[in-house]
Amino acid sequence: MATAGFFIVGYVSKTKGLKGELLLKIEAEHPEKYQQTESVFLEIKGKPVPFFVLSFRPQPGKKTAVVTLEDVDSVEKARELTGVSVLLPLSEKIESKSPPFAELKGFQVTDSAIGPLGPIREIVQYPGHSVAVLTYREREIMFPLNEALIEKIDKQNSELFVNLPEGLLEIYLD
Repeated sequence: MATAGFFIVGYVSKTKGLKGELLLKIEAEHPEKYQQTESVFLEIKGKPVPFFVLSFRPQPGKKTAVVTLEDVDSVEKARELTGVSVLLPLSEKIESKSPPFAELKGFQVTDSAIGPLGPIREIVQYPGHSVAVLTYREREIMFPLNEALIEKIDKQNSELFVNLPEGLLEIYLD
């Protein structure tokens, strides 16, 4: 659980190399945008402890980064930090421009080819993506919520307009 006034960027998953580098598993969106961060806080014994960042190298295509912190200069010191949450002040949080999918529960879904499908009963969160669950023709169907499938979100009327891949609904109806 994050300390008041902070948010969790990720956690130290393991050590990297022999000079005290840490592999940071990033849970926040857009890990590359935190590359310029000068300091982070590690949650040690329930309290945020500040550390200066000497280097922050995001791993291409992954939600990880290799981080070097001041005063963590050996594999032994780095090993002590494995599993520790990495925090930043709330003032440094980068808001996502992607739709807040959790708020779509209850929205009426309309497919561009088929028409009205029904309201979203549930949003299931998986690592890296969300899935909408609804009932269509007395069958439970699921589809991924991503910007490629979403044509429009009408918050005022609680409507979600999608363009589902051809054949997706048939999988559930056969």
